[in-house]
Amino acid sequence: MNFTAVDLKYLRVSLIALGLALLIGGASVWAATYFRTLAEKENRTAIAKRDEARSKLARVSQEQQELTEKILLFQELVKRGYTAPEDRLEWIEKLDRLQKTRRLSDFQYEFSAQQPADKDLIPSGASAGGYDFVNSKQRMSMKVLHEGDVWNFISDVRKQAGALVIIDSCIFERLPLPAVDRGTGPYLSADCGLNWITLKERK
Repeated sequence: MNFTAVDLKYLRVSLIALGLALLIGGASVWAATYFRTLAEKENRTAIAKRDEARSKLARVSQEQQELTEKILLFQELVKRGYTAPEDRLEWIEKLDRLQKTRRLSDFQYEFSAQQPADKDLIPSGASAGGYDFVNSKQRMSMKVLHEGDVWNFISDVRKQAGALVIIDSCIFERLPLPAVDRGTGPYLSADCGLNWITLKERK
């Protein structure tokens, strides 16, 4: 097949048109891919900013809730007199009075020196504002008719102590039969550890 000069002219124009079409098509595909990638990146950035804002809002909400709980706890501690300075003489008088009321036999106790409260005793932390939680450990022993006498005595102590009283441990042992006055008791010995927790203003 022979091409004339006119045919070559038209063929050249067609080839140039095809090349331009391919170039425009390729540019369109590249532009579409570029702008899609850019849009996806912007979308990921927007989602990350949204998630970060939500996370900050959640932290603020949680901190506000914790602050509210601490304020309510502090108000309750003030109401119960836990923020007053430790008064062991008053504690001793109350213990002696309750021991007589409950008629506990062979009642003995001692307090250890005041120490900062262990963090595991105070779930919200060992500090509250300008105060620190302090703990006076107490060991006490007694002889009782049954375990309920001990729990009732500790319940009375909690109501009147002016301190947050937390039981550390209580060990019960049955008294030997020769030592028991049948019919009147006591039948058990109890050895308990208590934590007397109060708030002490930070200097």
